[in-house]
Amino acid sequence: TEIDTAGDGLLATFTVPVAAVRFARAVQAVDRTLGLSARVGIHTGEVEQDDRAIRGIAVVIAARIAALADADEILVSGTVRDLTAGSGIGFTDRGLRSLKGVPELRQIYAAVAVDD
Repeated sequence: TEIDTAGDGLLATFTVPVAAVRFARAVQAVDRTLGLSARVGIHTGEVEQDDRAIRGIAVVIAARIAALADADEILVSGTVRDLTAGSGIGFTDRGLRSLKGVPELRQIYAAVAVDD
């Protein structure tokens, strides 16, 4: 579900984390044909919803993870990696990272292979 767009950004929610990773990979493929590259951050957790806006620590974590990503890169939290086990998605460890506004360190992974 598209929640918001701001400039060249998109905030969306998905019913399961694997759908978010597969969507991100599809967006990147289309962007490459246009000479663009997307930076993606994915996290899963509870969100507070007010009308169509969402907020809460899960949204903050996703935004901070996206800020760590390089062009054409999908970074995910350890929670997302754990919940996508067996999905055909491969990950490389990017280490424990401090995220602004988040009290504890978070394990970050790059999604490197997505079997469709």
